[in-house]
Amino acid sequence: MLSGAQLQAVSGRQCAMPVRESVCFITENRSFGGVEVHTLGLMDALIRRGYTIELVENRYDGYDDIVRARDWKEHVHIIHTDLDGILYGERTDLRQWRKVLASLRSRILVFPKGNNNYGQIRLLRLCRRQFERIVLIEHLEPYAKPRAGKRWFGVVPGFGLWWRRRRLFSRLGAACADHIIAVSEQVRRRLVDDFDYAADRLSVVRNGVAWRELQRNEAVGREFRERHDIEPDGFVFGMLTRLSPEKGIDLALHALQRLLSGNPARRPYLVIAGQGNLREQLEQLAERLGVREHVRFIGFVARPAEVLSGYDAIVFSSHQEGLPLGLLEGMAAGCVPIVTRISGMPEAVESPAVGWVIPPGDPAALTVAMLAAVSLPAADLDAMRKRVTARIRQHFDIEDCHRRILDVCGLEASA
Repeated sequence: MLSGAQLQAVSGRQCAMPVRESVCFITENRSFGGVEVHTLGLMDALIRRGYTIELVENRYDGYDDIVRARDWKEHVHIIHTDLDGILYGERTDLRQWRKVLASLRSRILVFPKGNNNYGQIRLLRLCRRQFERIVLIEHLEPYAKPRAGKRWFGVVPGFGLWWRRRRLFSRLGAACADHIIAVSEQVRRRLVDDFDYAADRLSVVRNGVAWRELQRNEAVGREFRERHDIEPDGFVFGMLTRLSPEKGIDLALHALQRLLSGNPARRPYLVIAGQGNLREQLEQLAERLGVREHVRFIGFVARPAEVLSGYDAIVFSSHQEGLPLGLLEGMAAGCVPIVTRISGMPEAVESPAVGWVIPPGDPAALTVAMLAAVSLPAADLDAMRKRVTARIRQHFDIEDCHRRILDVCGLEASA
């Protein structure tokens, strides 16, 4: 879902520097989420440093309103396309892509990859001829190798041919890039160990957030609770995420049911901020589990800082993640984290003094962590909040993130 604190950080900044050169982004999206916010933040960093942007939006127009709202029209040239070839498994419209690429004047391409479905080798080879420098940004771990126990027709052992094919073409596509940025050490490790990416072309640049704009405001938190009919002394487990299967929101609902059966000292609530096509199913599940009165679906949130001040804990029970901005934003606002041991999340929640890391797909383990959080004495909760915010300020600063990415791109990073 839209991670608005970073999007707010993108807003309203005027360019005082002379225009340097243009940088191209090629994007394809199905919805607006952390990858898109990351891309906008990087675009903002470039604009503030005097660069212009050529933004190729393939089969998507989600950036248009934002560019207009931020008064970026002089700095961002949008090229709309409707072509096959970005996503794995499609035929590539080579002739049309050649025309699009030939119309661009940027010498540097930044290609955000939401997952391994992005970045067909045919298109990347065309890009290799067009651009002097190509930088891929890998947001998610590669697909896991299929288990050896799978059998065709229940008899013949499977060889995971689809995975091997994907691995081969991903590696060949990555070879077209000058450099690849992984948003976490785990993403980098998997790309090297499992997909044979060249280690010397890979750098880890962890996601960052504008933590100064996310500091906890107790008055705002109280107003949020009043608005959503949450008891002042209730304990709020909050989620800031897209409502889609890989996010494991159903696990959080099952864990909430288990937690309520134990009659915790503080009344627990689960607040789910975000939008997605699973909302109706999740609401029905909350009804079936008998927890609906403890759950709030609050939809899209434009200013997460106001929501996060009302959360006590930020929960990511995901099956698949990179290093989610919603997690970092929640931690910056003093929400104690509960996350699954997926990708970069344990790198943010690096010790029990900061939060809880649990196995994925385990509602019982999630319940144990939630019970531990809701049972914390006030003084211990406050102490943990301070450790959590300190970790974000020291290790996940947005300006440092952008400086390092611009350095990889070979661009001047001084604002």
